[in-house]
Amino acid sequence: MTSRARGEVIAALLVVALFCAVVGPVWWRRWQDGTLGTAPVPAPVSPVVTPSVAGRQAATVVRVSDGDTVILRLSGRETTVRILNIDTPETHKAGTPVECLGPEASRALASLLPVGKAVEIAHDGPRKDRYGRTLAAVWADGRLVAEQMAKQGWSGAVVVSRADTWHAPVAAAQQEAIAARRGLYDPSIPCTLAGQTATRVTSLRVEAATTPAQLEARRRRLRTAIAQSEALRASLAPPDSQLSAIQRQRHPAAWRYARVRELDGALATARAALR
Repeated sequence: MTSRARGEVIAALLVVALFCAVVGPVWWRRWQDGTLGTAPVPAPVSPVVTPSVAGRQAATVVRVSDGDTVILRLSGRETTVRILNIDTPETHKAGTPVECLGPEASRALASLLPVGKAVEIAHDGPRKDRYGRTLAAVWADGRLVAEQMAKQGWSGAVVVSRADTWHAPVAAAQQEAIAARRGLYDPSIPCTLAGQTATRVTSLRVEAATTPAQLEARRRRLRTAIAQSEALRASLAPPDSQLSAIQRQRHPAAWRYARVRELDGALATARAALR
């Protein structure tokens, strides 16, 4: 046998020895437990578990109190939750009459949060308000409830105690409602601020007058309209302490302040006609 042939034989023997060293123990164990000749059983695959969104707590709706307050069952206890970033018209605040579209806002929230509905909540800043209610954002079906209420026109976007994490989508939804004239921004509803402002602005229009009788009638009408419009404007004017937040569109009076400017323009035109 030549040297080359001997080398090939040695190499082959080494391969066989390596194969036996690796595979042999496996075959021996399977022969011992009776599984030799059967297909190996794959290891079980762990199920994929989708975790809840970080920082949110699961809860269940017990009932709706008003347009921005809901009673939830949280960790086995009933908890009153004041929804962050909205402020709807009052319906049962002590010493305050039912406000325009307050009942409608409550019904709208109840339609988003029916009894038994599974929801999630998250905190942003202080956990409680001065009335002891829990402050939290609420999600139903993965949607931010405050954003849905603002989009339907039941509330403006509000920032209280620096709780502004979810303010931006609520503010964008409010602008959509304003553009579409929904809910509180519908000028065809007389009790809304939009409706009251539209009525006053219309009353301040300066009609053409040529004869002395027409001019006198116009003056009398404009004097009455100006007095009524000034009274409305006084009720809308925000205190100076709110102006900074209003100018940044982060205060509930921001949209109201825009109506003040609208009235001011109409009042200036009407006053000029009386000179």
